[in-house]
Amino acid sequence: MKLICSILFITFLIGCNSQSFEGKITYRQSCESRNPDITSEQLTEFMGTTYEYYIKGNKYATYVNGTLEAKSLYKADENTIYRYFIQQDSLAVENAGQANPVLQSIELVEGTENILSFECQKIFLKTSIGEITYYYNEALGINKEYFINHKYGNWDAYTKMTGALPLKYVMVFPEFTATATAIAVEEMDLPDSFFDEIIPKDKISKN
Repeated sequence: MKLICSILFITFLIGCNSQSFEGKITYRQSCESRNPDITSEQLTEFMGTTYEYYIKGNKYATYVNGTLEAKSLYKADENTIYRYFIQQDSLAVENAGQANPVLQSIELVEGTENILSFECQKIFLKTSIGEITYYYNEALGINKEYFINHKYGNWDAYTKMTGALPLKYVMVFPEFTATATAIAVEEMDLPDSFFDEIIPKDKISKN
């Protein structure tokens, strides 16, 4: 279970383009279990079926439902990820400057896949705990310079190679496979106050 929680943290994640995407991407998530002690349905319920990702410039926030219902906030000025578990009313803090897991290799993959009318290219990452394939389109561009120090989840390596947000990812680990596919992309103007209010301020102030 501890390993699953660590992997859940990574899934929150999630050249410079002339225009950066600002808004929200909603993903549908599912899991396929290879552990005889937990079914695919139980694992999906635990991990959550819906994942929302909000981004503006060098900051992002997320929300995931499920048993471990949680919100997260990346503060670029601190290079820190705050993860608030709603039902437990608890906060976890991650140093985004620490590489976790260890990246072993990264490469572009031939072939494309159409997701929400976006023709997506693929990139493959092999890490110390599993393999991840991201599907992305440059129309959802971001400034990779904003995330050069965001080593947690190997986000720096991914953004350096793609400069874009993923529309799908498939994470393969020894005990299960997790897949998330975008079901909606919404461009919107997100005020700074939106990110300030994602997590209760009293929780962050205590850290």
